[in-house]
Amino acid sequence: MSTFVLELGCEEIPARFMTELLAALATEMQTFLTEQSLSYGRVSSMGTYRRLVVSVIDLQDQQDDRTKVIKGPPLAIGQSESGAFLPPAIGFAKRVGVDVSDLEVDETGPKPVLVAKQFVKGRRSQEILAQGLADLVQRLPLRIQMRWSDSESIFVRPLHWVLALLDEHVLPVSILGVQADRFTYSHRFLGPESASIQGASISVPEASQLPSLLAKASVVLDPSDREQRVRIALSEHQQEDINDALVTEVVFLTESPTPLLGQFDTAFLSVPEPVLVACMTQHQKYFPIYENTQLTNRFLVVADNVTDQNQATILKGNERVLAARLADAQFFWEQDLKRPLASLLPQLSQVIYQQNLGSMADKQQRLTQLALGLARDLGLETDPALIQRAGGLCKADLVSLMVGEFGGLQGVMGSLYARHHGEDDQVSEAIQAHYRPQSQSDQVPDSEIGVLLGLADRADSVVASFYKGLIPTGSKDPMGVRRAIFGILMICWDRGYDFDLIAFLDQAYAQFGDQAHHRDELLSFLRQRVRGSLIETGLDYDVVDAVLMSQDSVLNVVAVKRSAQALAMFRQTQAEAFKAVTDTAVRVKRLAKTKVAQQSVTETLFSDEAERQAWQAFQLYIKSQDQVSNDQARLEGLLPLTTALVTYFDDVLVMAKDDKVRDNRLAFLAQVSALYHQVADFEKVVI
Repeated sequence: MSTFVLELGCEEIPARFMTELLAALATEMQTFLTEQSLSYGRVSSMGTYRRLVVSVIDLQDQQDDRTKVIKGPPLAIGQSESGAFLPPAIGFAKRVGVDVSDLEVDETGPKPVLVAKQFVKGRRSQEILAQGLADLVQRLPLRIQMRWSDSESIFVRPLHWVLALLDEHVLPVSILGVQADRFTYSHRFLGPESASIQGASISVPEASQLPSLLAKASVVLDPSDREQRVRIALSEHQQEDINDALVTEVVFLTESPTPLLGQFDTAFLSVPEPVLVACMTQHQKYFPIYENTQLTNRFLVVADNVTDQNQATILKGNERVLAARLADAQFFWEQDLKRPLASLLPQLSQVIYQQNLGSMADKQQRLTQLALGLARDLGLETDPALIQRAGGLCKADLVSLMVGEFGGLQGVMGSLYARHHGEDDQVSEAIQAHYRPQSQSDQVPDSEIGVLLGLADRADSVVASFYKGLIPTGSKDPMGVRRAIFGILMICWDRGYDFDLIAFLDQAYAQFGDQAHHRDELLSFLRQRVRGSLIETGLDYDVVDAVLMSQDSVLNVVAVKRSAQALAMFRQTQAEAFKAVTDTAVRVKRLAKTKVAQQSVTETLFSDEAERQAWQAFQLYIKSQDQVSNDQARLEGLLPLTTALVTYFDDVLVMAKDDKVRDNRLAFLAQVSALYHQVADFEKVVI
């Protein structure tokens, strides 16, 4: 068994890409080894912002020898009854490089065939890795791509060195134009002195020694070890509500993280807390320090180049930079407070939303009208005047000094400014709330006006993107359409808003003009997103498909989720009944597909008691729906009809010779099929 390690030395990789790259590197290595039939103990990936490392321990030295069975012609045409080999067999043997007398008969299939068996000697892992590593690296997902020098190579950042060791042996491989060697590089500033910008060159004698040699050169290779340093420091300062995303970011901004405690002037605490936190976390990557949930004037900075000699200088420099940033924020805050939020609206008309789609003021007006209409459709008692006021101010802070510098504070500042200038609390709250939820982990806000404006804002953005032809493809979604649709779904499912989302989007389309450009593509994309989101909740894909397909021209996402959950529960708790309903619904649909549900049924043409019983069960089901309170009861109500239809199919010949009788029976089944379809398209269900 051997140890293998691959290190890709790069220019600085943005921290936001590191987690995905390292995970993909390990996955690709595991896949590669499995495909090559090489066993291994463990594959792990580690790295910093300037190096990607994957290692394999207990790697099989050589593939197992094996016998390869190659199928040839059928025995009937390859060998005569006397045992003589015929031309097809002779040609097959020659093609695979064996003597025709070595062919054997394989009788495991439906017909006996001639086969050739070849002994395949296992290849050495050293050879396999040398041939496959370059392709493995090129399969890594690259959110951004770079070319460098005159090379045609593409990677996330320019590649400067490659270390590839199998035990003590350097693999003869070239990756992205860089020949592999046994050299790695120290920390740029904390390692041994070197004239190279890469740091000091370190020769690695054997693969397993890479992490320890780098540790001596002030490089903490394992991200979990760097993370532990950061979390220990936060714990020492009694911080409980830790920003995990920021921890991950600073972990991949450093190779030898050293947390330092700094402070700023207490006078800056007069600036709103969200502004101070944004200055520290978003701009400077600092951790604010709290005491008893109260923000203090202290912060934790994670530096990368700290020594006993420069620690004080580094800390002072960070404090000075933060003080300048906070001084700017304080100035913006004080200046913005001098003007009511409504006074910023004329400037909003100068901010282009999208070319040929008006300004941000136009967008604000569109979303306000959508929100007012949605409130009416939902029958909400929310004051329209408050919706109008909140909608008319919700984007005003985009032209404030503060949001101009700290874009992430949009909505937050608008809410603060509105409250400061005496706007109604519901209006102030809605300005911030309409941006939420901002992620899957975020909460849907309590503000009714805020969620109405949020739905309208997202619907306007989604329609605008498709209207302009900016349709998401693959991983590309420049307008954030996926995020906007997911926000719509989160709000609808949280609030239980029963309305047709397609009609709502059509209202948004109407505000852009007569032409609903790319509407079909939008509706297809929307259904895919609804489907994916429901499957992520744990619902079976066929159940989701069955319910979605039952809503042909409308899309009530709350009803879809409720129906899918009921159908899934029906399958789980009443498996036999579920199967009976599904089988019957499918049979009815396939027989009735030539008729439409609107065709009338003539009772006097019923000639069989089973017909009359099925018709009565059908009528009773229709009448009972007025008293049905939930989807589960609707499904259970199908059972008597299904039982009657089972008997119907046993006793009645649907395709009767008499045209009138046959058409009448098909018309009846068409109506029954439409009824089943209101519940689900059972043809999509997998039994």
